[in-house]
Formats: sequence, structure tokens, C-alpha cells
Amino acid sequence: MNEPRAHGGVGPRLLVVAHRSEALALLAGLGCDPRAALEFVVRLERSWTPLDLRDLLGRAELDGAWLVLSGVGKASAAGATAHALGALMGSKVGLKVGGPVTVLNLGVCGVLSQRDRALIGRVVIASRSVAADEGVVTPGGWQDLTEMNLGPVSVGGTAPLVMGLGEAFSALEVGDAAGLTRSSGIDRGAVIATVSSCSGTDAAAAEIVRRTGARYEAMEGFAVGLVAERFGARFAEVRVVSNTCGDRDGQVWALSGALAVLGAVARPALAAAAAC
Repeated sequence: MNEPRAHGGVGPRLLVVAHRSEALALLAGLGCDPRAALEFVVRLERSWTPLDLRDLLGRAELDGAWLVLSGVGKASAAGATAHALGALMGSKVGLKVGGPVTVLNLGVCGVLSQRDRALIGRVVIASRSVAADEGVVTPGGWQDLTEMNLGPVSVGGTAPLVMGLGEAFSALEVGDAAGLTRSSGIDRGAVIATVSSCSGTDAAAAEIVRRTGARYEAMEGFAVGLVAERFGARFAEVRVVSNTCGDRDGQVWALSGALAVLGAVARPALAAAAAC
């Protein structure tokens, strides 16, 4: 990996995505040729070494911007984020390179209630990423790790960054191009549940809402955020709603449209991370 670079006091910006489709969407949104993007994503899938986006695309505004493909789930997300931050920040945890380091966890998510199918295509910026199923089921009910004095189950997005992302996305008009309605909009300051098992029944979805107060679920945010916090980096989780959760037979999906929206998010997200 090349040495981390920064300019104008802007520190490294690390994009963490879980799946090949999300990485390809982001690279497309940044203007990468599809064939070259696929070549680089295949390489990313072989290791957790982050990809230097300026080297790939040759644009000055991408100086200090990196992409890592973690794989799906909390374990992969935590490992990839720690590996990438260790490389970007040096051997000493908390070392700043040219400014504060920013970690953005980007991807798609599900909306927990099937009644919220109109929200498919919505851009969601988390104020909190919550580990929804880290704990124990007891005869008296659910206890999470915090209640058991075993560690945190929630990590907050860095407030100025969350605010800056909301402002940066306010001008996005991607609904028509993605085959989605413009009314899906932006949810600023939401709670996103991080799960190990996605909610394939209405009962499971309702339980996640009850435990966390979340409206959406994904599989990596809390893990990425916790690692970023331990490294002293700024953090935000940004998702695009691709589907409803709940009973499988009633789920509604628009994955290709959601990925198109995710691609449109890439440039303003990197710009906001540099400006905030």
C-alpha cells in the first residue's frame, strides 16, 4: 500500500463497504470505468488492504480517500476497519495523518416495517449505530451487553460529520434515474440496528425495533463505528434503503435502484468528510 497522503489539513477518508455490489456502485458513482472497477474490486476481495482512490482515478479531490471491502457481517467489518486504519494511521493508535481520520460505512439497508415500503431508496444517515443482538435471552427478557457490564452496544456518529453529510445530500436528485420515487428523501440522524441475523419475520423485525428504537437494520455499522472510535477516528454510517424486512413472502426489494442511489452518494460523502 502507498503511504497515506493528505492535503490542506484533510486527513485520510476511509470508505468501508461490505459487498462487491456496494463497492462497484461507489466506484461507478466516482466515475470509474466498469471494467477497471471490477478488476479492482476482485483485488479488494482478496485482502483488507485499502485501495487508494486517487491512484485509481487520478483526481486531486480524491487525495487521501481510500476504499476497503470488508465482507458481510460484524466480524469481517471490524477486522477490515482495524486493518485499514492501522495501515493509514501508522503503528501508534490515534496517530493523525494531516488532519482527523474519517471512517464512512456505506451500503444498503432494510427498513424494519413493511408498512414503510415507500422509504425504499431513502438515504439514511445514522446518529447511532446499535448492536441489536449482542446479549442474552433470559426468562425475564432480553439483556444487552451494557446491561451485563460487558461492553458498549451503541456508537454515535460524529455530530459535525452527520450534519455535514445531511447538508451535502440535500441537493441529491437521484430518484428518477434510479427508478425510485423522490419522496423517499433523506433521514438525518436515524438509528440503524446492526444485526447478525436479518429480520425475516415480522416478529423478529418488531423485536429489533423494541430493543433498539431503530427504524432500519444492516450488518456492519456498529462494528465499524466501534473500531473507528477506538482508533480516535471520526465516524458516520450512511445507508440507502433497498428493501423491507419482516416476513419473507411480503418483503419488497429494489436493490438495483438503491445501489444507483448509493453511487450518487459517493462524491458528496467524500466532499462532506473533507469539509466538516
